Amino acid sequence: QIPKIFGAILAPWRFPMKRRRSLLSLVALGASGAAWAVPRRWLLPAAALGAAWPAQAQPAEEDVAMMQNALSSVRRIGDFPSKAALSNAEDELTALLARWRRFAGQVAPNELPAILRNRAAVKLRGSRAEEALADLDEALELCKKAKSDQLVQYDEMPKVLIARGGALRALRRYSEAVKDYDLAGDLFGEPDLEMLSGRAQAKVGLQEPAAAAEDFDAAAELLRLAGRRPEAEIEAERGAVQRMAAEDLLPAEEAFAGVIRRSVGLLSKDMGLLQRVVLADSDARMAMTAISWHKKQPEIAEAYWRDGCDRLTILADEATGKNLALGFADGDVYNCTRYASDSTWIREVRGWPQQAIGWFEDFLRNRDPSAAPRESYVQDLMAGKRPGEGSTLMDLAIATDVFRRSDPLADIQKNLQRDPLLQQERERAE
Repeated sequence: QIPKIFGAILAPWRFPMKRRRSLLSLVALGASGAAWAVPRRWLLPAAALGAAWPAQAQPAEEDVAMMQNALSSVRRIGDFPSKAALSNAEDELTALLARWRRFAGQVAPNELPAILRNRAAVKLRGSRAEEALADLDEALELCKKAKSDQLVQYDEMPKVLIARGGALRALRRYSEAVKDYDLAGDLFGEPDLEMLSGRAQAKVGLQEPAAAAEDFDAAAELLRLAGRRPEAEIEAERGAVQRMAAEDLLPAEEAFAGVIRRSVGLLSKDMGLLQRVVLADSDARMAMTAISWHKKQPEIAEAYWRDGCDRLTILADEATGKNLALGFADGDVYNCTRYASDSTWIREVRGWPQQAIGWFEDFLRNRDPSAAPRESYVQDLMAGKRPGEGSTLMDLAIATDVFRRSDPLADIQKNLQRDPLLQQERERAE
């Protein structure tokens, strides 16, 4: 008896259908049809995919099982991959690749490039960009040879190009990366999130901040349309930083203020994602500190500084406790002391321009620690508004801006108890 999953996989070869799927897509779908990484454009008419594969060329059940295991090993890598997890995933993909090379010309032409692309992603996660690029170069050549197949031309090839752009970025070959992203966008024929975000980062490397900001903003808009609001604000904040780098201060200020306003009250079951949103939101407040100081608004700058510092302190405190550091890149937990002491990190990790870093450093040197901002400014910020914009207690209640949780009263009480710690951390940073 053939198990259901293999019956589903073999069905496209045995019965006429309006749409055929490659084996790789069907394995990714599984028996239930629930996708973990289903290509967005794999549903093409049968005529576009060419003739059915010969029955004698069908991979055996053990081949399908090998593919399932390899893809599962990639999924298990997670946000903080261990060397063992990366090595296991690469070994399984390498074995799968060797097996699938025997089926060259007998299986869907997108499958070998897809396996190479997955192995390249694993290598890139292991900081082996040159080796990843070699896999992607081979995958791209295979796609070019099969470009008459629409599944390859309009789905796998742009995916390979986007992955190749990421490898080229890791090697600081930014111009080549932008070319790959542009070609991928042309092939997709519609906006693509990964392409826009990757191209934006490549343009940052080329020191083209205005163009980078446009791509970050476009990526943020795609995420909003998809209902992925937390991720949208992360991209929007990156765009605001690039507007600041382009010395386009008014749009940058408006963009940072928009991120702060929209981030208030965001909810998600994904703790790592929430941490990343708070980090982006806090970075926006730190950037507004620098901009406000530059505009000769010391009280507003002080309000942003204290508020951003307190948020980072609470986040760092919780990231070393029950919530873990899921949203901190490489588990590197930091608070506002990092902003006050490491200008290289602000420039290279947060992407700030040197001019804005100078404004921020001037603020830290010349601020008056005894001049606390008025309470109304603090309330405005908690409600997601600009200091001095004006807010009511109702605004504050609606915002429930106590790290986006469902029990704001309990969290307010907890944060009040934290006041001595927050004050201590601010003083240490200052």
